[in-house]
Amino acid sequence: MKLKYIFIVSLLSSCFSGKKQIFVIEDFNSNDIQTKWRGIPTIEKYNDKEFTAWYTGAETEQAGNFIVIAEKIDNTWHRKFVVRNTNENYRVFDPVLWKGDDNVLRLFWANSYEWYDGVGGVWFCEFNKGKWSHIQPGANPVFEKGKKIDSSKLKFKSENYPEFWKSNSLKESCRYFTSIRTIPDSLRTHDEHMIIQLQDSSYYCLVRAKTGILKLNSKNGIHWTKPILIDLESTSSKFFIRRLQSGNILLIMNNSKKREKLTAFISDDECKSWKYSLIIDERLGVSYPDAVETSNGEIVVVYDRNRTIDKEILIARFYEEDILRGNKNNVKKEIVINE
Repeated sequence: MKLKYIFIVSLLSSCFSGKKQIFVIEDFNSNDIQTKWRGIPTIEKYNDKEFTAWYTGAETEQAGNFIVIAEKIDNTWHRKFVVRNTNENYRVFDPVLWKGDDNVLRLFWANSYEWYDGVGGVWFCEFNKGKWSHIQPGANPVFEKGKKIDSSKLKFKSENYPEFWKSNSLKESCRYFTSIRTIPDSLRTHDEHMIIQLQDSSYYCLVRAKTGILKLNSKNGIHWTKPILIDLESTSSKFFIRRLQSGNILLIMNNSKKREKLTAFISDDECKSWKYSLIIDERLGVSYPDAVETSNGEIVVVYDRNRTIDKEILIARFYEEDILRGNKNNVKKEIVINE
């Protein structure tokens, strides 16, 4: 059965703000950049090279934030490019690297006046011949890397309801399909939601909430169940979910009430249970995982740690078999940056 896949845009009320936005992509120059914090990383592999990106700048998440793109060259991570808004009253944030089955590597990011202006917007650029270019407004595929772009997209409008929008490609206008209104506003925070389509064509959605991670289901994408807490200890923080090449489903999250115990789980029964687990990093302050599965089955996870103190962007590498066996000794770690 050919599955459809859901792409998600969080906390955004339109594909782009009504005001004209001017972004620039510049070569990274450490002499020109002052950063006192960094976090919210993303990762992708393209033409046998690994790319990662995060956002940073100034004291914290605020106006003037920008994105740094790094590449792994000869087993060393090098910061190569910066993406920023020329108007420093705006912040560029929440980068997502994504390679579709058209074999084009794209970087998506969100944009807002000050911290959040209720309008927001999403843009993307494309990687070609060693450079990033072709900046344009678009939709943000936060999930199902490597899948088709001619699918549904989920985004937020200013009244804060998640909505399905459909488009045949990133270059076509989205049209409204339906919305999800079963999540009480009293539970909501930064939703950072993700959706996966199951083998029976139903949809499984996870949402970050004040009490932890909520789950809800829909048979058709129109009518949704009331959310309940996932059957794992969780905290109010971003997670990552995707289907692996084996057909099993990978979930990475903080298995704690704090941002600690970053753990990978495997479900072999379409998210009904999470019987297999692997501790990635037990330390306090680890959060916001993103991951990619390479063609040889290696799972590469990027995450941050102590954004204002250690300012670490970290990588962990392992295989699905390590999760199934709980073999944490096989987890290989490396530091992208911690200065």
